[in-house]
Amino acid sequence: MAAAARPVRARSRRSPGDRPFGLSLLLWGGIVFFTILSAFPYLVMLSTALKSPQELAGPAHWIPDTIDLSGLQRTLADPSIWGYFRNSFTIAIGNTILVMVAGVPAAYVLARHEFRGRRLFLDLVLITQMFSPVVLLIPLFRLYKETGLLGSMEGVIIAGSAFTLPFSIWLLTGFFRSIPVEIEEAARIDGYGRLGILFRMILPLSVPGLVATAMYAFIIGWNEFIFAVTFLIASPENQPVSVGVFASIGKWDIDWQRLMFMALLGTVPVLALFATIQRQLDRGFATISSGR
Repeated sequence: MAAAARPVRARSRRSPGDRPFGLSLLLWGGIVFFTILSAFPYLVMLSTALKSPQELAGPAHWIPDTIDLSGLQRTLADPSIWGYFRNSFTIAIGNTILVMVAGVPAAYVLARHEFRGRRLFLDLVLITQMFSPVVLLIPLFRLYKETGLLGSMEGVIIAGSAFTLPFSIWLLTGFFRSIPVEIEEAARIDGYGRLGILFRMILPLSVPGLVATAMYAFIIGWNEFIFAVTFLIASPENQPVSVGVFASIGKWDIDWQRLMFMALLGTVPVLALFATIQRQLDRGFATISSGR
């Protein structure tokens, strides 16, 4: 007598809502912890900025006894602060344009042309990020003094973009490699040349990666300090926000209120830009990682 067939139970997939309570609690606890950890420096800066000079001179504590906005009023009343922001925007935008103009063609060639030493060249491009800009300060200072770039924002943009370009090329190369070669082959059959394929096919498909790379270059340019404080020390009218924050540290004392308010205000443009293009950044970095 044949054995009766046993019914097979269909396995049901668990939805995210069916996750065990303990695991959900652990995940949300981790999210809250890292959120607080990320916001902690800003909370410290805000707490320090809102304290009066008398409180800052006394024992350290987290919550101000009284809210003192005199530091904010004094900072906003300083006419040089708007010059700092204008110069930071100029340096950041100039750095972004220079990096994208030089990085896009270089990355496209590295992504689409196989040649001997290509992988080694890409590794060497990335290795250059290991060297500190400090090692080139004295040679660049002497070079800029002889060429007339000392004290100009152009010199800061050129030096900053030279250190931003290698990693930008590496990012863009990974993104271009994620685009199927068949698209270019089809465009070549339709009569497009190399430049036509690049500008009409590749770049429109690469918008997320281009946005991610441009955002990286903009942030590096906005946070530029070492070249700015060295080359613009005698040109206060060309100094960016980072040098303006550093100017709050005097020879004998530190204006903590001004320093903290300047630091907080300096993060606002980058945070606003990041919030505006966050979706493009997510798509760009996801595609770059899959392309590598």
